[in-house]
Amino acid sequence: MPPETRQLTIVHLSDVHFGKKHLFTPKKAVGEGHLPRQGHPELIDTLIKDLKGNDPGCPVIICVTGDLAETGDPDEFRLAEQFIRKLGEENILGKPRGLGNIFVIPGNHDVLYSRKLPEDRWSNWTTFYNNTFGKAGSPRDPFSRISFHDRIEDLGAVILCLNSAEYVEKDTPEQDRGAIDQDQLKKTKAFLKGIPEKRLASAIRIALIHHHPILIPGLAETAKGYDAVSNAGYLLSELRKFGFHLVLHGHKHTPYHFSEDSFTAFRDNNNPPILIVAGGSAGSEEIQRGGLNCYNRIEIKWNPEASQGRIRLSTRGLTTVDSGGDILPSEWAWADRLIDDRQYLGGPRAPQTIAVVSRAYSREQDGRDDALRKNQYAQLQLNMPVCEVMPSLVPGQHNEVRLWIESHRPNKQTEDQKPVRVIWSAGELNRVISVSREQDPRYCATMHYWGPMLVQAKLEFAKGPPAYGYVYARMPTAYQRADHTIDIG
Repeated sequence: MPPETRQLTIVHLSDVHFGKKHLFTPKKAVGEGHLPRQGHPELIDTLIKDLKGNDPGCPVIICVTGDLAETGDPDEFRLAEQFIRKLGEENILGKPRGLGNIFVIPGNHDVLYSRKLPEDRWSNWTTFYNNTFGKAGSPRDPFSRISFHDRIEDLGAVILCLNSAEYVEKDTPEQDRGAIDQDQLKKTKAFLKGIPEKRLASAIRIALIHHHPILIPGLAETAKGYDAVSNAGYLLSELRKFGFHLVLHGHKHTPYHFSEDSFTAFRDNNNPPILIVAGGSAGSEEIQRGGLNCYNRIEIKWNPEASQGRIRLSTRGLTTVDSGGDILPSEWAWADRLIDDRQYLGGPRAPQTIAVVSRAYSREQDGRDDALRKNQYAQLQLNMPVCEVMPSLVPGQHNEVRLWIESHRPNKQTEDQKPVRVIWSAGELNRVISVSREQDPRYCATMHYWGPMLVQAKLEFAKGPPAYGYVYARMPTAYQRADHTIDIG
């Protein structure tokens, strides 16, 4: 029986910024006031339209990584509450997801940052959060602004909602940068240690934070200096110890993403990397020149037994202008701007070579066997079936195998030796896939499977009989090694 896998779809929104700088607020009219709202879209309208697709067949969650407001004003938070409630009520990828599958954290703009006392800075956010989610948090309690969710039973996931804006205060060093204090770190670690190790290892692990945890050149602003999260080193170290897969954040209005995959020779255990994903800004007018408002769709599959994951990130940008100038707001639409599909291997991808005896090649002793080997080149006319195995993003399936034909010596292969068609098959449980040379010169095919299988490639040529090649689609596993070899894919 193949091991249980986890799969999750995430809609990642950030930096909505309800207020004067909200993109979906009608522009100023001549004189006082704004243009009429009638017919002007709201952010929720465009998102619901863009997310009206079919149910992906796996759990779907919505993560909002801060800055729902512009100034922390109650009117802004009322708009934010309406927005979150509609996200829970409307169809998101096939059906309503409910407030229980929406995870929201605060950002620096959600704080009344000119107030001196924390309870005053956090009063409006606390009211918004309590009203929206039916909570009873207190502005005097910093722990009411973080939450940890063991949702392994229904979502197959553990989700941390962290607060990097706790100390944001005007005219202080904390005005622009975020921070995670030691109390929050200790509470986070205690929660994760409270989940049995095997159970936690089976889960997709996601952390939400507003400020960017690592400063990279594309997120730097010369006027502000270093403004990444204080204590980020401790935070990321702990998240990697517990095998986290994703950190979602906002703040910079720029949709960067990258792997945090630093390693050291002085640790006994170097854990796999974390994909760190910025949400850009879904609703602010203040974006970098040449950028777009955007949000992310993320699909993640996790195979605990193989310590193998796959994350496919799609950043959806909002088109508001074209070559002819501004587009009518009623015609604004989201479209893919970037798709990144990557896999992570949490352990060595192949067993370690231990019991090996070798000798020099002998024509007399090995010639017959080598002739049989070379005969395979001749039978297949230099066309060699190969494959790559990765986690499948099709719910109910375990792995995906990409199949194609590599030419052994392209410079020596004649046109007649190239197949006119390759037919891929793997028994009665799989579809038979036919790929002609005109369709794809690599004859590439994809199969999804629940158990290991031997795939057959039937190569048809313009002249002569067909040839048959075989490749084995394996079930990946995390092999143990005696050394500290790092193998992350």
